[in-house]
Amino acid sequence: MEKHDVVIVGGGVAGLTCAKYIDLSGKDYVLISKLLGGNVFNASTIYNFPTHREIEGSILATEMVEATNIDKIVFDSVVSYKDHVVKTESGEEYYGKAIIVATGSNPVKLNMKAPDD
Repeated sequence: MEKHDVVIVGGGVAGLTCAKYIDLSGKDYVLISKLLGGNVFNASTIYNFPTHREIEGSILATEMVEATNIDKIVFDSVVSYKDHVVKTESGEEYYGKAIIVATGSNPVKLNMKAPDD
């Protein structure tokens, strides 16, 4: 079992941001996610993100991934969590003094017509 100060579950904007700041703090961490970029990757345009006034979602996601220490990323799915131990689909176990769950959400399509331009 790998032991870390922090285990981050999720590779979207929140998880990648956590990874960036935990890395800057000097703490040991691992980020576990099957994919990186989250829902932002599929967004056409993001407005008023703290580092950009306007940017395409895929470009923002790519920039965030590039700013993350790739050696700290495990490409896998989490299947369980108990007593500070995260278990993945591949059977690996990761202990963390702290666990950050940054799994985001699934977009929900509203049943309504788009406004006229």
